Amino acid sequence: MANVLALTTVYASRSQAMRAAQAKWDKLQRGVAEFSITLALGRADLFPKTPVRVSGFKRVIDEQSWLISKVTHNLNNSGFTTGLELEVKHL
Repeated sequence: MANVLALTTVYASRSQAMRAAQAKWDKLQRGVAEFSITLALGRADLFPKTPVRVSGFKRVIDEQSWLISKVTHNLNNSGFTTGLELEVKHL
């Protein structure tokens, strides 16, 4: 039996879903390490492909060079936050 990964996002079209599935497959094939974080104070200046460094985590995480792969900004009654999905930057 093959391993199955279900994408939880609902896409507007079949072609968008296929592109998302292909991008996820390509990432899995690269064996990319991933890291997600939500910033309590939103950062509208952050966008995908921006290199970042993190600190205050385990040494193995802090020492990596990370690249933003996805940014989600959220504005609600609680304020403005930014969610980041990061992957290891390959040189």
